[in-house]
Amino acid sequence: MLVHLSDRLGQRSYPKPGCNGPCRAGREVAIRARPRPKRQLGGRHTLLGQFSDDDLLFTVVEAGTIGIRRARVGERSGRAIVTGDAQVSGLSMGGRDDRRVLCYASAWVDSPAEILCLDLAKRGGRPRQVSRAGRELTRSVELLKTERLQTKSADGLDIEYFVIRPKAVRARPKSPPPPLFLEIHGGPSLYNPFSELLPYYQVLAAAGYLVTLPNPRGSIGYGEQFTKRVRGDLAGKDFQDLMTCADDVIERGMADNLRQFVGGYSYGGFMSAWTVGQTTRFLAATVGAPVINLASMFGTWDGSTFLADELVGDPWSSPAALASRSPVSFVPDVRTPVFLYVCDGDLRCPPGQADEFFIGLKWFGKEVEYLRYPGGSHYSYFPMVGAPSQTEDRMRRVLDFLGRHRGLPVKRP
Repeated sequence: MLVHLSDRLGQRSYPKPGCNGPCRAGREVAIRARPRPKRQLGGRHTLLGQFSDDDLLFTVVEAGTIGIRRARVGERSGRAIVTGDAQVSGLSMGGRDDRRVLCYASAWVDSPAEILCLDLAKRGGRPRQVSRAGRELTRSVELLKTERLQTKSADGLDIEYFVIRPKAVRARPKSPPPPLFLEIHGGPSLYNPFSELLPYYQVLAAAGYLVTLPNPRGSIGYGEQFTKRVRGDLAGKDFQDLMTCADDVIERGMADNLRQFVGGYSYGGFMSAWTVGQTTRFLAATVGAPVINLASMFGTWDGSTFLADELVGDPWSSPAALASRSPVSFVPDVRTPVFLYVCDGDLRCPPGQADEFFIGLKWFGKEVEYLRYPGGSHYSYFPMVGAPSQTEDRMRRVLDFLGRHRGLPVKRP
């Protein structure tokens, strides 16, 4: 089924590609994007601040968190200023030389973003929260906590991942384990969790899924060498790392071995599409803004020569290598139902990539549902960027798709 989301009202029929006999047409559904409220920011905020002529403050990604460090000219390493399970998304400094005040935005998977301020003149001082933007949310909704776990991949490399347990499991420890949802982050040089995806994680967990957030090799926050391990081996040992995390959480008795689901966006969409071509362990997959064909991706995205320089080569010197690590090459092997989505305005992972996957899956008679949202960009996936109506629509459709493939039934309001 192809569903084309449009700002135009009415119906339009689309033929199903690869259909040799009588075919039911796809549907076009009109979803009007409600305008987003304008942002109003008081002053400039960055990820870097100058404390003095010899000192800098900067943010650092470390094991899924983003803290603030202070570095001085002549010192070999920075000193931690802000640490803990939180992610800083911007900082600003003010005050006199003898009393500098640092203010920053901080959030976590179970805590919406707030502004905190810290008097840097006081050693051992504690940050003071000065905003209450998330008060209404935290009073009306129970946000589920994350847990940090670790396992070893097939080659002995330590791999960290996070989980969010559904409330039902916490309330009834002896109840059957919940279904697993393996959420793969973007990048590959990014990380899990992503505090900006708080609504997505929490909706999945509240629906009853054990949300599993792995950081395979190639992720940042675990040292330079860990990040470089994906070079020349895209969809290689990083794929093994992902499967190892899924195996580990099941072996711990935290998730149901018979109900496993996978999803991701960008690099996560690439790896989700790759996964369903390599294994049948997952009952359904949600594939967002994927890279499907590394050769056609080379000249159609806005990422310059990153793929060739860092990962797998170019289409002329390495055509076989690109084909061997492209999900489109394994479309005939897919047995997993796929929910596929992208924004028309995506320049990073262009809609043509998703089109190729959809056409291939339909050609071979695979089960796939495809949504293209009007406008937007690659970053419309994040709730604070994308139109709220489209974010809500996507989340509802994801839950519905999982529920129709042996997942949990969707509770209608």
